[in-house]
Amino acid sequence: MQINSTYSTEALVLKHSNVGETDRLITLYTKNYGKVQAYAKGVRKINSRLAGYLEPLNRVSILLRQGRNLPLITEADVLDAFYTTSTNFEAIVSGSYIAECLDAFTLEGVENMDLFDLGCSELKQIQTVQNAETQLRFFELQLLTISGYQPELDVCLYCRTLPNRLSLYFSFEAGGILCRDCKNKFTSIIVSETSIKALRYLLQAETLGAQKMKMPSETHKELAYILTNYLQFVIDRGLKSVAFTHHLENWESKSTLTSEKAS
Repeated sequence: MQINSTYSTEALVLKHSNVGETDRLITLYTKNYGKVQAYAKGVRKINSRLAGYLEPLNRVSILLRQGRNLPLITEADVLDAFYTTSTNFEAIVSGSYIAECLDAFTLEGVENMDLFDLGCSELKQIQTVQNAETQLRFFELQLLTISGYQPELDVCLYCRTLPNRLSLYFSFEAGGILCRDCKNKFTSIIVSETSIKALRYLLQAETLGAQKMKMPSETHKELAYILTNYLQFVIDRGLKSVAFTHHLENWESKSTLTSEKAS
C-alpha cells in the first residue's frame, strides 16, 4: 500500500509491546489482511483516545494509515471486550494461549478468514464455557486442521492399516497414529484408545458440541499432552503460555500437598 493510504478492518488484538515512552507496537490478526503489526502512537498517555481499546484479546474495528515502514492505528472501537468484571483467571490464561497459538501459526499479510473466525469464536466461548480444557482441545484441533496439519487418527500413517485398539501410538513427527509394527518408524508415544476416540469426536464436533463431551481427568491430561506437544512440534518452538500453565499446575500441586501435610 502507498504511504498515507488508509484502510479499515476488524481485528483481534493478539499482543502488544511498549515502544519509547508512550507508544506501543500492536500485533493484530485482521479479518481482511491477515496478521499485521501496527504502531499505536501515544496510546500509553493517560488521555489517549485509544487507551483500553487495544488490550490483548479484544475484537476491535480499526482504522489504519500506512506509514513508511509499518501502519499506524488512527482509530479503534471495541466490538467484543475480553476483559470484563466476569472474566475469571482460567479464561484469561486460556485466552492468552489461544492468542499465542494464532500468532505462532500465522504469517504477516496472509489472509485466512477461517482462522480469524475460529479465533473470534473461541475467545468468546472460552469466557463462558464450563469446561475450558475441552474447548481448548477443540480449538487446537481446528487450528491444526485449518493450517494443514490435521492429525491422522483413523489408520496407521505408515502402513495405512487399522491399528489394534490396545496398541495405539502417536507420533508428533509423523502427525498421527501408528500401529505396533510401525511405531519405531518414527519417534512415538503410546496413547489410549479412549483419547484417540475423544480426538476423533472433537475433530468432527461443532464449536458448541465440544462441551457435550464428558471425559475423565486422565483423558483430559493425555489429550492436552498430545495436542500441545504436537502444536509445538509443528511450529518448532515452545509456547510461553504452555510453560506458564505447567508452572501453575506444579505450584498448585505443591500447595495442595503442603496443605494436606499441615492438616
